[in-house]
Amino acid sequence: MIATTHSVAKQEQTNHLPKLARPSRKTLYLAVFTTLLTNTLEASNALPASSNNIELEEVVVLARKIEENSQRVPISITALSADFIKQAGIKNVTDTLSFTPGATFFSSSPLEQQYSIRGVSSGSEGAASESSVLVMQDGEVLARDFMRSAAYFDVAQIEVLRGPQGISYGKNATGGLVHILSKRPHDELEAELTLGLGNYNNRTFEGFINSPLAGNLSGRFSLSHSERDGYSTDIVTNKDLDHWQSTGMRAQLLYQSDEDLEVHLRAHWMDEEGGQTPRKNFDVNSPYSSPLGTSYTEVSPDPWTVSNSQNLDFGTTRTIQGFNIQFSKQFEALSLTSISTYRDAEAKMIRDGFGTPDDLFFSTSLDDAETFSQEVRLDNSLSDNAVHWLTGLYFSKDKHHRIEDRTLAAAPIAGGTLETQDYIDQSSDNSGFGLFAEFKIDLSERTTLSLGARYSIDEKEFSLNHRSNGALSFAFLDEPSPITVNAKERWNATTASASLSYELSSNAMIYSKVSTGYKGGGFNGEATTASSAMTPFDEENVLNMEFGIKSELWDNRLRLNVAAFNLDYTDIQVEAFPDGAAAPIIDNAGEANIKGVELDTQIALTENISLVSGLAWYDHEYKEYVKDDVDLRGNKIANVPDWTFNLSALYEYELSSGDTLLARVDYNTRSDIFDDPENWDRGDGGRNGLRERVDLLNARLAWISSSDRWEIDIWVKNLLDEAEVVNVGPQFFLSQRPVVYGAPRTAGMSFSFRI
Repeated sequence: MIATTHSVAKQEQTNHLPKLARPSRKTLYLAVFTTLLTNTLEASNALPASSNNIELEEVVVLARKIEENSQRVPISITALSADFIKQAGIKNVTDTLSFTPGATFFSSSPLEQQYSIRGVSSGSEGAASESSVLVMQDGEVLARDFMRSAAYFDVAQIEVLRGPQGISYGKNATGGLVHILSKRPHDELEAELTLGLGNYNNRTFEGFINSPLAGNLSGRFSLSHSERDGYSTDIVTNKDLDHWQSTGMRAQLLYQSDEDLEVHLRAHWMDEEGGQTPRKNFDVNSPYSSPLGTSYTEVSPDPWTVSNSQNLDFGTTRTIQGFNIQFSKQFEALSLTSISTYRDAEAKMIRDGFGTPDDLFFSTSLDDAETFSQEVRLDNSLSDNAVHWLTGLYFSKDKHHRIEDRTLAAAPIAGGTLETQDYIDQSSDNSGFGLFAEFKIDLSERTTLSLGARYSIDEKEFSLNHRSNGALSFAFLDEPSPITVNAKERWNATTASASLSYELSSNAMIYSKVSTGYKGGGFNGEATTASSAMTPFDEENVLNMEFGIKSELWDNRLRLNVAAFNLDYTDIQVEAFPDGAAAPIIDNAGEANIKGVELDTQIALTENISLVSGLAWYDHEYKEYVKDDVDLRGNKIANVPDWTFNLSALYEYELSSGDTLLARVDYNTRSDIFDDPENWDRGDGGRNGLRERVDLLNARLAWISSSDRWEIDIWVKNLLDEAEVVNVGPQFFLSQRPVVYGAPRTAGMSFSFRI
């Protein structure tokens, strides 16, 4: 039997598509969706009967916080199993988004990554601002942006929910969410050890041991370590810049009584250290000049050969630790669940802001944050009633302190006469409260109505001390230094969701859905005036209308899910650099619209061959946005693709000895993406903010012994050695903008032993 995903329960046990005129594009979306729907309904009659017992496994998800078959949940979901994660080499959130239709990211460093799902993307490294895409691990919200990009290990399943998830998950899930589910302890002895080697001196170690301990108590300990040399080399010192080392541990205890009581304790720790993420001129043939008299032309066209400032010991460190306690009790028809979490994280980053040998701009940032959350839920999912419900309370508290020390035009530039020091000390004490309820009502054997609502309150206490000294202090402050403010603001919102689903057959369901999302407001941590620091930006609101079909055809060998949506959001929070500014400011951009079609497909072609694919096609624009007195209405939304496509092919072959060979190929691509709301491209010279289309291809070959104890994997990532631009930096007063490139071609092998 071929399966591309598992259920959590089983586990624990510059090339655009052709541009169309807007009326034609809307017609096309409707036509595409209607055609797919019609063809799907007819497909079960058109496909030949399966000749053997090949079928896809059922996928069980926790999208609505109870276990459900993903094909019966009126939410667009991408669920990745433990096998899929391992075979595809998925190590973090950015890897995960490569297998999610319509999802993208951009990254200026491991601590500064912004994720986009269904075209909704915003965030900041500030202490009093949030992201629009929620990242969770084992029911815990990773509340601060610099916590979210840590490496995965010992993962059972990853669920990516597309569209606003404001009922079950509250604020900051306006675009969707990524939920990482760790493998749980169980009552059997099990262990695995994996050692890996690769180019760039890559060395990895990963393992776990699971064991019954006493009576109804079991435990699991997981460990992961990886280190490598840098991908980029400084042409002056011949040293690699972006080396990386990561170590993580997780210890778990699970108590399951005979009276349906479960207590699950997780404790985790992670420490990471590495060099800086280098930047490089986008146009290697043009000089990187400034009014300060500096000029530099790249020596090498190689994206990973750079020349950066040698002024400081640039690099990044991050430490994260915490615990998660889950309590659940099942009564005759009710289930009570409590989740308590605590997380403490510290990070430091020193970097060259523009990527030249001149000491134009470098900065040091320190982040220190603590987060606490408590959720209590009650549901009747165990009952046989026609009405199922879930209700709960959620409280969160997080404190974030951030310090930035930035230097502009350091000596020997202009003999040191222009050297300017900018210092920002910001902190935010954030509290959140949510009351939510969901109802699933069976109107008939085939028709189900789902309703949900949530009331949220968010409060932030913000303080800022911003001072700047030197000849160029006007680049950081618009009034005399220093500015010192203390501010407080409260936001509240009611979000709601309603869906109607109808089972066409035992293997096909159609649904329509309306949902809203809410992202709390905040304060600008890099404000240039006292007034702008004290004035909060508004909350962001999303209205999503969606129509979809979920189907399993060809004797459950083909899973075809299609969703068409129209998403309107108002007061969209946009982080952008005002003209001439050295720091970004978050502002509300007015209104924007995104509409599109998403397609998820899984198919077991034969007993040996399976395919997984995803396709998204979006039409998006700002409906109302004025920036620096320029009307950007009609421009494409920053960091949103016009289309994405991913395809994975797996071939399994059993040898006469009983051993198994696996061959796998993963491909993903996307359209060009604008990094700015102004939509600057190559025709705008140094302002170019276009991240061009990429084609990323990964491959893996594995041998697994007949006993399933031994495994050898050979892998390669970015086989085509594509130089993907993952971030475009600010232009400030320079003739062009610096960029950050993703990883080059990497390859290696691993050896696994399990009992």
